[in-house]
Amino acid sequence: MDYGPYGRVAIVTGSAKGIGKGEAMVLARQGLAVVVADIDVTAAEKTAEEIRAEGCQAISVSVDVSNSNSVKEMVNTVYNELGSIDILVNNAGIVGRHVTYDIVNMPEESWDAMIDVHLKGTFLCTKFAAPYMIKQNWGRIINTSSLHARTGARHGFSSYGAAKAGITQFTRVAAKEFGPEGITVNSVAPGYVVTTALPIKNEYLDFIKEQIPIGRFATAEDIGNAVAFLASNQAEYINGANIEVNGGRVEFYYKGCP
Repeated sequence: MDYGPYGRVAIVTGSAKGIGKGEAMVLARQGLAVVVADIDVTAAEKTAEEIRAEGCQAISVSVDVSNSNSVKEMVNTVYNELGSIDILVNNAGIVGRHVTYDIVNMPEESWDAMIDVHLKGTFLCTKFAAPYMIKQNWGRIINTSSLHARTGARHGFSSYGAAKAGITQFTRVAAKEFGPEGITVNSVAPGYVVTTALPIKNEYLDFIKEQIPIGRFATAEDIGNAVAFLASNQAEYINGANIEVNGGRVEFYYKGCP
């Protein structure tokens, strides 16, 4: 099958930095043309430049995954420029000021922001990218859940836990809908990945690391490796799965960690 002048094309949302950047770098090194899609287009282009500096193919595009018009425009731009949309990695997410609220004191805007970016964003990107995959009867959609979706998020993270659990269930239903179209839909559930977005105080990091059997936190590339496998032909019979990438840390215990 002809996949256009750039070979298979992978869109990674929220890939200007953090886990998404690691995923984009790994996929590019596997020979895919990578679309660095992020609301911060300046940072996205910087990541795309890093990928191109390694001799790999990448472009950057601006997208607000919570806005349907923005997502539609992003998808159209990718198809028009690269000629194909084969792999979608729904990674975009937020933490920051919208988490660490208990339920009673949580501003409604913080709840809405968390659900809109994580869960609605996954829906919108899937909605607009999937038709291109259906047309060619081949595709991979990989969503970003979290270990919090299974264990329950810690105090103050109800919106985050709810959004990630929703992504896990959305993945399972989408796998049923798109499987007959040659498209697999799976999710990855990272444990702790030390990035600038990690909302944990430094004094708690050693305590948390002691609970990880492998003895270290994940890197963004560790998550990228799992994504790359799910995007590959070797994973063609894996559909509707949620792959936990946590070093063996299966529960969360914070011992007073706020």
